[in-house]
This record gives sequence, structure tokens and C-alpha cells, in this order.
Amino acid sequence: MASRGQQETTRLKQNMEAQMERLVQQLIDLEECKDELEPEEYQETKDETLDQLKEFKHSLDKLLQGNLSLVDELNGMQLAIQAAISNAFKTPEVIRLFAKKQPDQLRQKLSEIQRDAKIGKIPADQAKQQTVEILTALKNLGEELTSDESFYLQSNSSASMKQFEEVAMTMGGGAALKVAGNQVQQMPMNKIELRVLIRYCWKRGLSTRKAAEEICAAEGEGTIAYAAISKWYKRFDSGDMTLEDKPRSGRSLKLDDGDLQTGLNIAPSSSTRELADELGVGKSTIHRHLRQLDFVHKKPRQDPHELTEAQANRRVDIHTHTHTHTRLDHNCPTNKNMKL
Repeated sequence: MASRGQQETTRLKQNMEAQMERLVQQLIDLEECKDELEPEEYQETKDETLDQLKEFKHSLDKLLQGNLSLVDELNGMQLAIQAAISNAFKTPEVIRLFAKKQPDQLRQKLSEIQRDAKIGKIPADQAKQQTVEILTALKNLGEELTSDESFYLQSNSSASMKQFEEVAMTMGGGAALKVAGNQVQQMPMNKIELRVLIRYCWKRGLSTRKAAEEICAAEGEGTIAYAAISKWYKRFDSGDMTLEDKPRSGRSLKLDDGDLQTGLNIAPSSSTRELADELGVGKSTIHRHLRQLDFVHKKPRQDPHELTEAQANRRVDIHTHTHTHTRLDHNCPTNKNMKL
């Protein structure tokens, strides 16, 4: 029978894994909905999820201090989160497999990427990014790479990936974890400082793209995207110079099919807009789920309206005119020869 300490460790591990799975699933859902979102909304939602990952990593780091049994169990999760928040890894599925320490599945994913790239199913740049991510994950999970894989990784790693590698090499000793933990603790201040830089660029009259280039050049690759800067430029343009977050009023990306089906059962002829308003989601989300349900929208049958006297007389005139022209004309030579 497991000791109380072992049970507690198991429960903590399961809790951490569940939280990690939830956050990774958010990233996956976001990528699936990317084409349905405005660039600004997509980037804002992604930034919020990455912020949640940073907060989660801070909690994880504190939990693992002095708990060697959990460190051994969850070090893959630590590395995966660090890879995500440092912008070294951009593929949610790879982050998930990395966190779960599943090298065989990573190898399978690598084969799929190579196959898809060969037939042109995915762009070459995307295939390269994902290949580098997988090889980096395998390396940090202790898997041996071939000489070709090692050369490919060395030749194609981005600056952010190389920075992550440096951090990953020292995470076992705890020094990098301490640095990362301090960065997470300072996150609210860092966000404000970043927004101060954005406001400074706005006052200088820089474009959003130029501002992003300058900030990333000073603070590191991937620090911020110009779409996120655009949001703050709009706020400053409106005269609002505050730097604090405001409550979100956007609609959810998630929808329960059961709720949608209930809404359709109650009012089968509801429009997508009506369903979206009722369920508190976007129209694009309703469209996507209706396609998944193979739902065919049918307009409600309308009762015939009562004709006015003028409309009734008009219909009689049309009928009489049509009937007159379809009668046989006995003066027509052709009709004289017809047997009645």
C-alpha cells in the first residue's frame, strides 16, 4: 500500500499534468481557430495563454523546490513550458509531447512532418520550425540524435532556440530555474515596462511594425508582435494613456455541442447570429460547430397572407389573359385541319 507521502506526490503530479494539458489545449484550440480570428484578437489571446503558462511555471518551480521525486517526474514539463514562454517552441502538439516525455510519439510526429513536407502539404518554413522543435525536445529528453539530425539542428536553430538550449543545459543544476522563476515573479512589472516602451514608440510616431522591430532588437527576438503593439496604439490614439489590463469582453472560442443542440431543438430556425447571441460565442464558432453536426438550416414555413382586393383582381386578369391565348383559334389554317 502506498504511503501517505507517495499518495500526495501522485496527486500533485496529476494536478500539474491536468493544468498543463488544459493550457496546451488552449493553444491548440487557438491555432485551429486562427483563420476565424482577427490578427489582433489572435495575438492577444495567445499572449494571455502564454502569461498563464508563465504563472503556472512559477507555481511549478516553487512546488519542485526540495522535492526531488517530483523534479524527476516533471522536469520534462518544466523544459516544455520554458520552451513555450521563450518563444522557442511554437507548435502546441510538440510542446504537449515534450511535457509528457514521449520520445516515441515525437519521432512519429517527425516522420509525419517529413512526409507532409515532401508532398507539399505544409510549407517548408513550417516543416523546418517543427523539425527543429522535435529534435530539440528529443535531445533534452536524453534521446540520441543521428549525426545528420545533430547537424540539421545546429544549422537551423533560431536565436530563441539557442537561448533556450543554454537555459535547458543548466536547468538540472537549478541556476536557470532560479533565473526563470525570478523572471516570472517580475512578470507584471515586465509587462508594464514593455508597455512603457510601446507608448514611447507611439510618441515618437513609429509604425507598429517599426516599434516591434526596435523593441525586439533591444529585448530579444519574439518579445512582442506588431499586432499586439497595434492594440496599444489604438488605446493611446483614443487618449487613454493607462497601461493596466482591462477586463476582456470578447466572446468565447469554446462551445458545448450539447448546448448548441438544445438551442436548435428549441428554435430550429434560429439564425447563426441569434444562436451566437444566445450562447455567448462568435458567429464563426456557431458556423464551425454546425458543420461538425452536419446541420442543414431550413427556413421556417410561412403562412400565406390574405390577398387584398386589388391583388385578387390582378390574379383574375392574369388567369383570363393566359386562358384566352391558349384556346384554339379556329381561324388558324393549321387548326382547321385538326380533328376535335
